[in-house]
Amino acid sequence: MNQPDGLSDVEQGAKALEAMTGELLGVERPVPEVMNRVLQFFGEWRARFLAGGPTPPSCLYHYTGVDALVKIVSTNELWGTNAVFMNDQTEISHAASLLARVVEADTSGPPNAGFSTSRVSSDGAIRQVLMQLHSYIEVYVACFCVEPDLLSQWRGYGGLGGGYAIGFGPEGLKALGGGALSLVHVVYDEAEQERQIRDLVNGWRSVFDPEMLLEDGWSQGMAAALFAQAFGLLATSFKNKAFAEEQEWRLLYLRPRFPKPLPDEFFTLDFRTHNGLAVPFVRFVPPAESGSVAQLPIESIHVGPNRYPNLAASGVWHLLNRYGLGEQVKIVISAAPLRT
Repeated sequence: MNQPDGLSDVEQGAKALEAMTGELLGVERPVPEVMNRVLQFFGEWRARFLAGGPTPPSCLYHYTGVDALVKIVSTNELWGTNAVFMNDQTEISHAASLLARVVEADTSGPPNAGFSTSRVSSDGAIRQVLMQLHSYIEVYVACFCVEPDLLSQWRGYGGLGGGYAIGFGPEGLKALGGGALSLVHVVYDEAEQERQIRDLVNGWRSVFDPEMLLEDGWSQGMAAALFAQAFGLLATSFKNKAFAEEQEWRLLYLRPRFPKPLPDEFFTLDFRTHNGLAVPFVRFVPPAESGSVAQLPIESIHVGPNRYPNLAASGVWHLLNRYGLGEQVKIVISAAPLRT
């Protein structure tokens, strides 16, 4: 994926690494050849991963309550929440357990199985990520569903006052944040999840060879941070098969870490409070167009099961008109039954 300044992911990563070496070591130092190979691998793997998924449907729906609906429309922004702080705390740990299973399955043989020093270095970076998972995985997520009127989603997000499903155009979603985001399809089949992790691990190991040792501690840390960037894409696109009905898609922002967070070029980190926690999030906003502010790619709003559906739809109509969206956004009332 090309960034707004014309640099590819690989070139952006190399630029970031070069800036980091002086900061970490206090001197200017060339990036080791093995790290250049790691960056090349990461860029190529990410491109294959994103290209290998299905084509998104013509519209994706974000289920939410009325407070969030008003905020999204009035502020013209979506929020991407740090994946570690999302409702399902088991998602990343599920992917981590699959990763550990794949790595250990290949290293549990006798000592003469032919593992090279490079295998120790490549797997060492993986184990470093597994041991400090929440420190290395920093992905910000906004969630979407392919169905606009799904009863399980209304129950999960509607609350007492009824929910709303905001329909977004997928191309417009990918353009938020200047193109620094990835739109991925969630995988529910565990066999496919394991296959994708194995593909990542095998490709990662192929980058290293016995003549290219990671001799410096900082370069080993950078290797772990780069592996975490790739694994973070997988970890946040896997869910338990029990949720397959949702057919979820996710808009992801991987915050760069080499091996500590770099200054954000696209997003400023913000915080909200929830259940006694300071929850990190970033704001996904439309890029400016010819000096004017663009609008979020909202195409429709579905009003969920509600005691007063017509009144709820009227409120949405007034809200959209207040912010100049009345003529371009379709309002639909749910056909799902309301249980009181």
